[in-house]
Amino acid sequence: MTRKTLRLVTAGLVVALGSHAEAMMLCTGRSGTGVLRMRETCTSRETQVDPTELGLQGPPGDPGPPGDPGAPGDPGPAGDPGPPGEPGLGGGTAQPFVCLKAKLPAQPTASGDSVCTDLQMFCVAEFLNDTRTGLVHACGATGDVFPNADVLCCHF
Repeated sequence: MTRKTLRLVTAGLVVALGSHAEAMMLCTGRSGTGVLRMRETCTSRETQVDPTELGLQGPPGDPGPPGDPGAPGDPGPAGDPGPPGEPGLGGGTAQPFVCLKAKLPAQPTASGDSVCTDLQMFCVAEFLNDTRTGLVHACGATGDVFPNADVLCCHF
């Protein structure tokens, strides 16, 4: 074996045997030649040797587990106000909200939606005429399922 190979093998053994210790380093003479020694700190007559420069580094290990989430950050500054909205219908005056009660015909094609559309309104709900339960149904329920149900139709 050549002297350089012997040094590398020796360094590998030193690192392998001493790998269980924390804060150990490889040291050699000031000129960077000589015997490799493993110490907690190099003496004043020695220079620290980087094990990776000797090729003594293994492959990277597996990634560690993800860390805990950090603390929430400070709230950001308030945004600029948006542009003014368009004026409402009717020149800015409020429109009344008008509702009326209609009857759902006992037909399979009739629904709360169709009854209110015929009145140029929108359906809010269908109510059975049973005041004990006060059941409310979606506007799409048909008249053959809920004949003569009350339908609440509204418009602005």
